[in-house]
Amino acid sequence: MSGPEVSVVVPTHDRADLLPRLLRSVLGQQDVDLELLVVDDGSRDHTAQVLSRCTDPRLRVLRHEQARGVSHARNTGTGAARGRWVAWCDDDDVWAPAKLRLQLDALAAAPGALWSNGGSVYVDSQLRLSRVRRCPSPATVAKDILRLNAVTGGGSGVLADRELAQALGGFDTDLSMYADWDMWARLAHAAPLAVVDLPLVGYVEHAGGMSQRGLHLALEELDALERALEGLAQRSGLDQRLDRHALGHWMLRQQFSSGRRTDNVVLPYRLLQQGLLSGPRAVAYSLLTGLTPALLARRWAGHWRLDEDYLRYASGWLDGWDLRTVAGEPRVRRAA
Repeated sequence: MSGPEVSVVVPTHDRADLLPRLLRSVLGQQDVDLELLVVDDGSRDHTAQVLSRCTDPRLRVLRHEQARGVSHARNTGTGAARGRWVAWCDDDDVWAPAKLRLQLDALAAAPGALWSNGGSVYVDSQLRLSRVRRCPSPATVAKDILRLNAVTGGGSGVLADRELAQALGGFDTDLSMYADWDMWARLAHAAPLAVVDLPLVGYVEHAGGMSQRGLHLALEELDALERALEGLAQRSGLDQRLDRHALGHWMLRQQFSSGRRTDNVVLPYRLLQQGLLSGPRAVAYSLLTGLTPALLARRWAGHWRLDEDYLRYASGWLDGWDLRTVAGEPRVRRAA
C-alpha cells in the first residue's frame, strides 16, 4: 500500500493537557491524506492515556522510554514517516485547518520547490492574537536566515520533502532551542522555498516567558548555531552573519512576559556579556523592566502592528477554539 500524502510529526513531553487540542488541530486538516506520528519523549504524566483514547486510525504513537530531547524526537518521527512530505508541529501550537492543503498547492505551483512555509500569528495561552509575521521571501530566504530566523511558526511552520530532510541529516541532536532554525537554514540552502502568504500557524507564547533553563540553553547553544550558519555562508559564498542584537531583543521579549522582575532586570546585562545587546540599551532595558514595565510593553506593541489581511484570516479560524474541554475534546465558540 502507498503511504499518505503527508506525515505530521509531533514531539511531546509531559504535555498531556494540550494533546486534545493538538489532535484536533492536526487530524482536522482539510483535503489532505495524512498520518500523525506523536513521539512521546519519555513523558511521566498521563500522555499515554490521552493518546490511547484517540481512535483515529491515522494516529501512530512512538515512545522514548527516557527523554532524549526535541531533536531526537523529531528525527524518530521523521524516520518512521511514510508520507512523501513531512510536517513538524510543536505540541502547544495550532494550525489553520487548510494549512497543509495550502502548502501542498504552493509546492505544486513552484517548480523545483521542496519545502514550504507560510505566515504565522503569535497568540497567548488562550489563543488571543498579539502580533503577526508574514511569510519569508523565497528569493532571499537563504541569505536572510543566516542573519535571523526568517522562517515563521517556530517548529510548526514547515512542510518539507521527507527524503531531503533525511538526506540533510535531520535535526541536530546537539541543539534544542535553535534546532529548528538550524534545520530550516540547511533546507534554505538545499532547495527552493514555496510560500503561502497567509497566517497558517498559531504560535503560542506562554505567559511564563522563557524559562531560566531555556535561557541557559539559548546562550549555551549560541556558538554552535553561529558556527553552523557561518559554514553555510562560506559554502554559498555569502557575506552574511548572525544578527546577535536582533537575537538579544528576541530573548528580552520572551523573558519579559514572565513577570519575574528580578530576572528581567538582570537579563540585559547577561545579554551584554554575550554581545547580544549594546551597553546603553542594556542599561535602558534594565531600568524600563524594573521601573516602568508597562511603558516597555507599549513600546514593543508599537513595533508589531497587526496586518489587517492576516488578522482577518487568522481570526476566522482562531475564533473557533474553546479551551474548555468536554470528555477530553475541545468545543468551539466565538471568542469574546
